[in-house]
This record gives sequence, C-alpha cells and structure tokens, in this order.
Amino acid sequence: MGSDWACVAVLFKRSRLCPVCLSQVFLASCLHGMETITEADLLLSFKSYITLDERQVLERKPKPQNIKCLFAELAHQEIIQKPRYIANCWAPVLGVLKGHADFANVESLRRLFLDNKTTAKKVIKALDAKPTSDAEKESLGFLKKFIKSLDAVSSRTFNIF
Repeated sequence: MGSDWACVAVLFKRSRLCPVCLSQVFLASCLHGMETITEADLLLSFKSYITLDERQVLERKPKPQNIKCLFAELAHQEIIQKPRYIANCWAPVLGVLKGHADFANVESLRRLFLDNKTTAKKVIKALDAKPTSDAEKESLGFLKKFIKSLDAVSSRTFNIF
C-alpha cells in the first residue's frame, strides 16, 4: 500500500502539476514537517472541509476560546493525523520539490495555492464563447451572472466540469 502512495507522489512530481485540490496544510506537512504548520493555517484550511454552519460558528466573533481549541484539534486530526501515513510515503519523493521556488517554504506554498484558487473571474475568463446571435449573447450573459453568483465550493465544481 505504501508503494502505491509513493507512486502517486512520483506522478505529482513528474507532471510538475500542483495538486491544489489537496489541503495546502497537508502538502506543507509533507514537504516541511508538522512543526511548520501554524494554528491559523490549520484553521483556514479546515474551513474548506466543514459545512457552512460549522464555518459560521468558527468565524463568529466573539467566540468562546474552547470552541476555537475544539476546531483546532479537529483540524489537526482531520488534516494532519488521519492522512499521516500518506504524508510519510510522499515526503521522501516530494522532498526534491523544496528546491523549487513555489515549494521552498510554507509561505511560497501559500502563495501558489492563492494564485491557483478558482474564482468566478478566472472561470469567466476561461470561457471560450463567440456568440453570433442576440440569443447567444443573452445566454452567455446569464451564464456569466450565474458563475458570479456561485460560492467558492460551487465555483470549483463548475470549473472542474
């Protein structure tokens, strides 16, 4: 099983593609170790994996300190501890990426993920449409309005489709 996960890491390395669908915190822990992960990064990454209601509780101001601690513990367990076996398989293979500027440290990895984050503006820019009639132009306008109305998760799904 470990060799299978190592093969996945080799594919990422050889393809020179960054798997931005992965948690940036998980990837940072593979490359730079758990000690480089801050609680703020962990909580920010965890927000991508929890429901909107849970996210609202986490973002509520003020919030009891015990809620923040609970979310930090859950985030560490889900993003760092559970996939630890995979991280241990990937670390030796992906370690060579630390020589690349985008992977050199946690901050550069954070910038890479931000630059590659799907946004409505990027999805609209990627549309390749040349409407020839008024109806097509109107349809394209409606599609652009729809894309702009999507939340971040739906926008990523739309982009994958």
